[in-house]
Amino acid sequence: MASDWHIQCVALGIAVTAGLACSACTQMSVVHPQSQIASAVPPSAVVGRTNGDRAPLSEPVQQQVETAAAEEAPEGPLTLEELIRLALDHNPDLESARYRVARAEAMLARARAEFFPTLTLSENYSVSDNPVMAFMFKLNQAQFSLADLARINDPDTTDDFHTQLQITQPLYTGGRLTSSLAAAEHGTQAAEYELAALRNTLVAQLAEAYYRLIQARNLVRVREESLEQVREHLRIVEARFRAGSAVQSDVLTIRVRLAEAEEALIVARQQYELAWDVLDNVVGAPVPRKELPEEPAAAPWSDGVGEIEQLVREAFDRRPELAMIREQLAAAEHRVEVARAGRRPTAGLVADYDVHTGDWKRGDDSFFVGVMLAWKLLDSGRTAAEVQKALAQYGELSAAQRKLVLDVELDIRRAYLAWVAARERLRVARQAVEQARATLREVEARYRAESATITELVDAQVALSEARVREQNAAAELHVARAALERAVGRLAEIQP
Repeated sequence: MASDWHIQCVALGIAVTAGLACSACTQMSVVHPQSQIASAVPPSAVVGRTNGDRAPLSEPVQQQVETAAAEEAPEGPLTLEELIRLALDHNPDLESARYRVARAEAMLARARAEFFPTLTLSENYSVSDNPVMAFMFKLNQAQFSLADLARINDPDTTDDFHTQLQITQPLYTGGRLTSSLAAAEHGTQAAEYELAALRNTLVAQLAEAYYRLIQARNLVRVREESLEQVREHLRIVEARFRAGSAVQSDVLTIRVRLAEAEEALIVARQQYELAWDVLDNVVGAPVPRKELPEEPAAAPWSDGVGEIEQLVREAFDRRPELAMIREQLAAAEHRVEVARAGRRPTAGLVADYDVHTGDWKRGDDSFFVGVMLAWKLLDSGRTAAEVQKALAQYGELSAAQRKLVLDVELDIRRAYLAWVAARERLRVARQAVEQARATLREVEARYRAESATITELVDAQVALSEARVREQNAAAELHVARAALERAVGRLAEIQP
């Protein structure tokens, strides 16, 4: 045979293989937002800030992240919706969850591909002077002659180039392929629900960090106003001391109070800076140091809270964690069937097209088609062990599901009671502020009229300062409690900023 004949056979095999591969890619590929994982990591996946408790980014990457965050920042005060958008693009936990979804979809594509045939092109070269091998080589090449028969026990060294195109197709696997596919489908759904659960939690964490930041800003203002009040009281006392109507101890008492107010302001400012760092950490990227609103706008929660029993029922339908474990449980059930399939017979189709030549000039081709049946009669307990393992995993997830149901109900009740308590605390705190203001005005007037002591004045000022602090804390707690309640119900996973 001519050498072109052999080359054409090889080229045909390569073309058929490439064609089937492209067709399989077209039919089986799964498009995902996080595709092209191997190409390059997007800038949004590189998060962090240079500080003492985290490894610093390289300077170009750090500038890139900060520039991207600044360009995304709209005009006006910093809002919670803006932070949610920023976190959805940059938070590393969400990025990791998206890659887990992509991995689950790849596993699903692999499970689907198992139903389709496999086409393999191979090229082998062998050389031997073994009588049996040399005989088989020449026989396969259709080159055996009577002259070779005379030297069958002492043949010359013989070359063999073997080109093979093989196709295999499973016909029956005892349910292993269908169960594996169903398990992969449920696994993909579980990964998507895990992403939703992380988003639900992240939005609540963002809300808490945002309201804590506003709380810290307001506490700085309270401490500044308190410090200015103490300075005004000091001016009054010093004037009275120079006039001879106050003693030195009154001045010293006010100065001690002034030092306490200054110390409180230092702590408040430090907490304010720390609140920005916490917000950066939750978002996953540096947050633009924009102006904060005087009063935060209504958060993008649902219109109403509702009764606690209604919230519990809603949570059972909406919490992504519950949906995730249901999908995991379904996948585990199908994996039990995958393990049990090891006890059943299997059948498959095998077809070969072979070309043998010794010098690339002469040779012969042949084909083989067969059906293979197999039934494992004894595996020394391997399949039984796999079944027991799969059943144990199913039982573990079943118990975890029951525990999660109890935890979700407790989470709802705890969050609801915390929200009710925070609402009442804010009402009481506002009343206390009004009463403390009225008391301070009265004591200041009495002190100017020399009918009140310096101790009463200091006590009234401290009481107002602490009442205002409690008011700011209560206001922040109410916002945080509402966000925690929305998270417990599972509503935050669906928020579109």
